[in-house]
Amino acid sequence: MRRLYETAWDVRYKQHRLRSGTYRVTAQEAQAAFAIPTRREYLDFVKLPERPILEELLSDLQPDDVFYDLGANLGVYSCFVASVVAPTVVAFEPHPANADKLAQNVALNDADVSIQRVALASSSGTARMQLAPGFDADVAGSAGHTLLTDYYDEASETIQVEKRRGDEFVANEDVQPPTVLKIDTEGSEMEVLEGFEWLC
Repeated sequence: MRRLYETAWDVRYKQHRLRSGTYRVTAQEAQAAFAIPTRREYLDFVKLPERPILEELLSDLQPDDVFYDLGANLGVYSCFVASVVAPTVVAFEPHPANADKLAQNVALNDADVSIQRVALASSSGTARMQLAPGFDADVAGSAGHTLLTDYYDEASETIQVEKRRGDEFVANEDVQPPTVLKIDTEGSEMEVLEGFEWLC
């Protein structure tokens, strides 16, 4: 006869799902809520390995900072930073499914965040974004997509995304240039920086 054993995490996750399906996270004195539909995502948020970096960022920010979140994913940084700076947070997430989840979390927190469904790069146009083998767009915050064409050893699916040069984005969208950049773009970080001529 099979016997089922549940870990403490399994029990907590079931309680979480019964309550609302959202999870509230605290960092420094700031709080943000996130829609978390699966056990894996729940464990990611409970453990939040990025907490030390996030807390250091929040403690260094000034209210008048202009924060660009490049590779915003589902908006952990954007949602927290929006509670500290006023009012300029710009989140860039080119993957359509992740951008939808980002928008959901921004709305959940009533955060003042401008969502840009483009990738910042060293040139403007379109690009093929390579998805990691086994990439699961149905899992909130799935990482593993990059503009680098040879990033993964195995052949993988690609999707077409819009890319914009940072300087051009600032000029054409009539927004302030960033005073703080958070970049997590799976290997194309230098290309992002090259798109801001005044940084190089």
